[in-house]
Amino acid sequence: MNLTIFGATGMVGKQLVNQALFKGFSVTAFGRNVDSLIDRDNRNDLLIARKGYVFDAHDVQEALQDADAVISVLGGAFDGSDQSRSLGLKNIIAQMKTRRINR
Repeated sequence: MNLTIFGATGMVGKQLVNQALFKGFSVTAFGRNVDSLIDRDNRNDLLIARKGYVFDAHDVQEALQDADAVISVLGGAFDGSDQSRSLGLKNIIAQMKTRRINR
């Protein structure tokens, strides 16, 4: 199974990536700063680290290529100023619909 994980570089995201790889899933790990995943990407055929912005439709489309399922663990500030979770997830869902990804 091919998973795309949004928010893959946060605390929860890193754990999720590790668990998915341990289970043998192919993972596209999406985040604003994937530098910490680049070395692992080069050593692990099941991992693709993809830098992008969740608000950018093209970046999200690229991350969804070959995805069977999508998981979002987007983070952000809790003071109401960060719209990553609300608007970002709205964009992810819209792009999933264009690719007919239902999970």
